[in-house]
Amino acid sequence: MFDAPMAIVLWILAIFVGGARVLAHIHHTIDILGSYTIAIMSATILYPLISKLRAPFLRVLKSLGFGEKENPILK
Repeated sequence: MFDAPMAIVLWILAIFVGGARVLAHIHHTIDILGSYTIAIMSATILYPLISKLRAPFLRVLKSLGFGEKENPILK
């Protein structure tokens, strides 16, 4: 469920976008740092919850006829 290389790429992209918004005078630095803080806190809280709910959710999907063959993302 967690893809470390993709996470690194997305964080680098987020840093560049945040920096560009500060340089373009669209946001202040504190706005960008606040959004990073909210993102980290949300991920820290939600990741364990999503990990716990994933298996029951996949069982429900399989019972409804959605299997791994139809959607490789659900594996």
